Amino acid sequence: MDYSKKTGFALLTNSLLNEPITLLYVWIPFIMRKDLAASTFQITLFLMLRPVMSLFSFYWSFFIERRGGGLRSNLVIAGILARLPFLFCFFYDNVWFLLFSSAIHMLFLKGSIPAWMEIIKLNLPGEKRAKLFSLSSTIGYLEGILLAIGIGTYLDTDAETRKIFYLVSALLGLGGVLIQWSLPICGEKNSPPKLLTLAHPLLQPWKKSIELLRARPDFAHFQWGFMIGGFGIMLITAALPIFFVDVLQLSHSHFATARSICMGLGFALSANLWAKALNRFSISRLASFICCGFALFPLLLLCSSIHLMWLYIAYIVYGITQGGSHLVWHLSGPWFAKDENSSQYSEVNVCMLGVRGLVAPLVGNLLCWHFNPHIALLLGSCICIGGMCFMLRQKQYSTNLR
Repeated sequence: MDYSKKTGFALLTNSLLNEPITLLYVWIPFIMRKDLAASTFQITLFLMLRPVMSLFSFYWSFFIERRGGGLRSNLVIAGILARLPFLFCFFYDNVWFLLFSSAIHMLFLKGSIPAWMEIIKLNLPGEKRAKLFSLSSTIGYLEGILLAIGIGTYLDTDAETRKIFYLVSALLGLGGVLIQWSLPICGEKNSPPKLLTLAHPLLQPWKKSIELLRARPDFAHFQWGFMIGGFGIMLITAALPIFFVDVLQLSHSHFATARSICMGLGFALSANLWAKALNRFSISRLASFICCGFALFPLLLLCSSIHLMWLYIAYIVYGITQGGSHLVWHLSGPWFAKDENSSQYSEVNVCMLGVRGLVAPLVGNLLCWHFNPHIALLLGSCICIGGMCFMLRQKQYSTNLR
């Protein structure tokens, strides 16, 4: 059985079918602020959902494993639950239901990532893994560019069309889950069910993660550096809806051009280069470049108050940086795991995402509230520079890097 071809096809189709809901998800804070008059608190709450729900999804793989479930059951059940709430956004179109749907979406989407990354690791060799993952992501972003052109125009004409977009995107995403369900997995073995106690499943994932970080100082170095840079970009993200709507007064079309088209072009043009770099350089060195790109992004955004051209340049830079961040964050588990099960490494990624998400959006919100979004953008840039400097100290920490 040719696992590589089937996995490559699943990666491609999954990316194509999930891009619509991914595109609409990143637009939600802008839509909430512009069309539903969401408060700053509601915007901040939404921005916290993605990382905070990661703390809950941290337990998802663990519970599935303890029940004796395999990788496929993890992926399929989580995939269905992640998309179901958006089917009802057509009928319940308000800020609080969008927040609920987004929370459920992030909970199960992040919960399925360790299983999906382990399937990719089992079915694809190292060099082909990065290449196919970047190719599928690039095609998805190119699809997002085409969708953004039409969606932005429709939303400017009739904001109510967003309800139809939510419904259709959720149905397409469920189609991607069906394809993942039919994917064969090389060497998968279901473990027998194990006895659950109350304390054990709540504490064991944290204990396992701490033990892993202690045993692998190279992985711990990567995690702390990515934590600093990730904190900075989350703080920046919390200020963006306020900056775009209240300061720049962007239309849906302008936002679509910047966030989807310019970012998508930057991602598409750089993704293959990042994939090649991952096979040649230390992953921590690549992460330092990512932090540098995220530090440059808010500085360019601040220039957009002078001329809107800088907004588009900023998002091209962000897209290039995101091309590396998307690849490194998802494939760092298989990269560090080598011949081990990569799920435990990916679970640490998800956990750390949740931990920084408890604080960074709140800090960004407080800065916008007490000062203005400009201060939040500047502070976020400085923190990202700190993450870059930490990553560049790699040789002091790593002895196990290949």
